[in-house]
Amino acid sequence: MNDSECLMSDGVATMTTTQRKQLDRAIARAMEHGIEVVGHGRRKADSARIYCTTSHSEENRWHIVTLMGSRLVCDCRSRVVCSHRAAVYMHLTVRAAEREMRSAEIECELAGETSEDDRRKAESLERLHDATRRLEAIQRDMDRHDAEQAKRERALPSCWADNRPFSLFAPEGSRPRSGAVPA
Repeated sequence: MNDSECLMSDGVATMTTTQRKQLDRAIARAMEHGIEVVGHGRRKADSARIYCTTSHSEENRWHIVTLMGSRLVCDCRSRVVCSHRAAVYMHLTVRAAEREMRSAEIECELAGETSEDDRRKAESLERLHDATRRLEAIQRDMDRHDAEQAKRERALPSCWADNRPFSLFAPEGSRPRSGAVPA
């Protein structure tokens, strides 16, 4: 098996170390560029789940990432794991942890109603705590990235951080008309 193939454990695909490194780099790029999921839905043709993400290279462009089975497919030109797929991966991971946390809360409430399920209640609480720890870790990573980004921006001279649009051409009213002699 080569490094690009997924390993199967308990019927669930897991990543190789190479894939994990590529995903981690893509997540860092997505966080650096502020790429986020801005919409989601289903494609009419095949009912595939689609997610729209912002683009860092084009201001008013969205990239469409399609969930096909367990694969994320993006419409960008990237030949490696792109930051758009990484943003959708993070979005799906957070949503799954939130669903798991809610499920554990419900199971805890149900387990409280039946005294015979003390073991299930303990397992549900443990799953709730695991989901909470995962969400907190994701939040810490995002906070750390935001702090690093702010530190980098503070280190730049103010003229470099200025991202207002400008033109190299003179404004329309300041150009001499044809035939006019400049004073």
